[in-house]
Amino acid sequence: MKTSIRGLRGVLYGAGVVVLLQGCTTLYEGKYDYRDGWRKARVVQVAPASQIQRPDFFRCIRNATPEQRERQLFAVVTFRGYEKSVKRAVQVAPSVHIEVGETVYVNPSSCDGPVIHASVPAARIR
Repeated sequence: MKTSIRGLRGVLYGAGVVVLLQGCTTLYEGKYDYRDGWRKARVVQVAPASQIQRPDFFRCIRNATPEQRERQLFAVVTFRGYEKSVKRAVQVAPSVHIEVGETVYVNPSSCDGPVIHASVPAARIR
């Protein structure tokens, strides 16, 4: 009887460790890791830099060349940060078509990183 209780205790302990470790990682759609900078965001504006209000507020626009600012489309997205909603601007590749209100995955730490359509809309992104 003692052996089975000890064995059961070990199985429960192991299962608890697995659950805790899985809770430490957020993988969006199994590919886009939160720890690598990926965020699920809502698109609030898609426009060239000249049409974005306060474009120099956004690092990716501020650091863009004058030619990029003129010709490149930028998406202003919002996502939930640690304590509040965060807005960032990211470059949109010419081959990508996104619209205001869409849910996307972005890596705001990389200005030229891709904007990926989310297959599952966010329930609530402020």
